[in-house]
Amino acid sequence: ISDLYQGALPLGEICGLMDADDRRMVGTVNAMEEGGMAISGAEPERLDHPAADSESKGREARLAKASAEQKRTAKEPPEDLWFWSSFSNLPKISHNANLYLRQDDIPNFLHFFFNHAIVMVGSNGKLWEHAHPDVYVECQDPDNGTAAWFTENFRNMLLTEDNDVLWLMKGTPRAWLEQGKEISVHNAPTWYGALTYTVTSDTVNGVIHACIDTPSRHTPPVMKLRLRHPEAAKIKAVTLNGGPYAQIDPDGETITFTAPSGRLEIMASYA
Repeated sequence: ISDLYQGALPLGEICGLMDADDRRMVGTVNAMEEGGMAISGAEPERLDHPAADSESKGREARLAKASAEQKRTAKEPPEDLWFWSSFSNLPKISHNANLYLRQDDIPNFLHFFFNHAIVMVGSNGKLWEHAHPDVYVECQDPDNGTAAWFTENFRNMLLTEDNDVLWLMKGTPRAWLEQGKEISVHNAPTWYGALTYTVTSDTVNGVIHACIDTPSRHTPPVMKLRLRHPEAAKIKAVTLNGGPYAQIDPDGETITFTAPSGRLEIMASYA
């Protein structure tokens, strides 16, 4: 089970022995993803939950057949296959999302995290231990391990420490910064102390505002704020506490601060 769900991926975690971008880590994630998305022909028989009706079993059988045909002919999988199957029945011991985030592969991080989070939730909002696609009944026995997996990924999406870098909003969905929306984190614990920030989108007027109260226990060596514009627009200019600021990363979405302290008032302009 450990080989199937996590393989050697823990070695690429923070403080691990290997870099997350090591080709062996990348190859392992790719192989596990491909294996996880292939649906076994026996899969429909495993769905013995009372709420699994004949229609859903029939659909799974069709997808299993399509998956087998895809593997046989090496063609692209059916369009709906990608968002139908979760990779693992036990995401709480899977490290795929963690590795995607460390590799800065945000689309795959979001796909893996949200695809699993959705199929782990019962109709009462509690988290299953095992995935139950197409079964929306109450979760009678919520699982703390799955809840911790969800909390870890949700937290890392909003703020995460990676070696000497404190990341803010490294992997948030672009839709979260559509016009008028706000992302707010209050008094969150980090390695450096409590952190509070608010980011408000005003893309109609070509700006996104951020206010950050940096941790005070220790000064982060480097802090990065990523603003994933809903239309993937690149930052043209930044003001920091009323003055011009130039440390915009090559991706055009990330602002880097060296040894930041105190309150930072930031405005990113896109015009």
